[in-house]
Amino acid sequence: MKKFNLIFCTVLLLASCGNDNATSEKELELRERELALKEKELGLQQSPNNQDNGNTVEANNTSQNTSSTSNNRNTYTQAPRQKTEEELKRELAIKECQSPTKYLRKTNESLNGTYKNALSMKFDGFKVKFSIQNTATIVTFKNVKCRVTLSSNSGSSILVKNFTVSEFVRAGSYVTYTGEFDCTNQQFNDADKYTLEILGAECH
Repeated sequence: MKKFNLIFCTVLLLASCGNDNATSEKELELRERELALKEKELGLQQSPNNQDNGNTVEANNTSQNTSSTSNNRNTYTQAPRQKTEEELKRELAIKECQSPTKYLRKTNESLNGTYKNALSMKFDGFKVKFSIQNTATIVTFKNVKCRVTLSSNSGSSILVKNFTVSEFVRAGSYVTYTGEFDCTNQQFNDADKYTLEILGAECH
């Protein structure tokens, strides 16, 4: 019995030694694999960092180029030049000269028939009187073209007379015009109303 126990203990010792040797070999293999994996991980970590650094440099260069371009643009952008008083006056004068009927107005208008003589009761013409006012700021108008129309209540024209007021109408002032026109007694008697129009003018 003692011999059997001795043999059994010996076998156990040998087995434990064999297991220890196998375990140590396995541990070495595992450590080598861990070291290889760590080296791979380090290599992978370094390569993205290099790419990131390259991208960062490119981004910095791009931003610098963009900022320099924007600075150049800002350098060449100039504020609009303010117009002088003479330039503003010239522009206003051109505007007023292009639209004389917008600034010329008629006021105090009247129309009366004229007789052949003091004893006659027949008309041989009519007299027109009115004022022309210039509301422009700068321009003086001259040779104001006008029209007087005699018409019936139905709107049909009986007589139309075009005429020119050969006066200088300065800005902010007015002139008074009186003119006589020929017509027959029938024309004047058939007229129920009249209209005066300013058709245009020349700039002085």
